[in-house]
Amino acid sequence: MGQTGDPMTTLRAFEQILPELKKISQQELRPEEIKAELEKVSKGELVEHHIKLIMQHFDVIRAFVALAEATEKIVKSGEQAAD
Repeated sequence: MGQTGDPMTTLRAFEQILPELKKISQQELRPEEIKAELEKVSKGELVEHHIKLIMQHFDVIRAFVALAEATEKIVKSGEQAAD
């Protein structure tokens, strides 16, 4: 994770994707529809889909780590400026 750039750039990038993340988090899951879709696909397609979901989760986690690192740098630089 040691590759952090400018913290403000990271924060601005997050500001751009937050509305999309909020929209995704508010989506309602309908178990009946999901089950019907899963019954239509092959096991290979299902495994591939799960792998893609796991990769997306890792991407989101990495993004939150980058946000935390950027926030920490901004807070530290703000504390140093106040001293």
